[in-house]
Amino acid sequence: LELPTAKLVPHLGSWDDAMQTSFYKGLPQNTEITATLMGLTAGNFSVDYMVDFIQGFVSTWEKLPFPAKLVLFVDAAPSDLKPTQQIINAYSGKEILDLDRHMVKMINASLDLDFSLDKLKHCIEYDFEEEALVRWWEATEDFPVSHRGKLVTLIRKGTRMQTEISRKFSDSLLQSMAERAGAHLEIHRTDDDFFKAATFAPRDRKSVV
Repeated sequence: LELPTAKLVPHLGSWDDAMQTSFYKGLPQNTEITATLMGLTAGNFSVDYMVDFIQGFVSTWEKLPFPAKLVLFVDAAPSDLKPTQQIINAYSGKEILDLDRHMVKMINASLDLDFSLDKLKHCIEYDFEEEALVRWWEATEDFPVSHRGKLVTLIRKGTRMQTEISRKFSDSLLQSMAERAGAHLEIHRTDDDFFKAATFAPRDRKSVV
């Protein structure tokens, strides 16, 4: 069985470089380009940022003589196949709690502070307006924070320290992003609707002048 192969071109620059037509100079006419961004990255950015990111590629690729597309692997938003609680459960395990505990410990170690973990409650919920899972630490009582023994501030009960906002992508959100970016969209999903591959491509391709 022969599997399809793809030529990988190493590049040490930034994504911005790939949004310039000069980046593709000299490629053969039978070239096909696929740029891939994994979901854990996409979910941390605002929708406006992601629209600009997609548009940057699309506006460049529509000037190229060969097909190109951007594939975002993202978490799906709640649906009949994946209830909201399933999303919350997926992020409520011991590993996530340990990660957020480590974050507070690193803040203490790096800044010589003394945030008290035993006075912080780990919280998680789904924000339907943002279409995002949100995690935070919440103070269960008033407690002081000191720097090398000197009082810096008093954390009040109920104060929140956000540790993550992880956006989830409904079909309608992806379609809205595609329309704003001027891109053609195709959506592929896993059987359990937990993940999606959203493919953005130029609607019309123009020849390079």
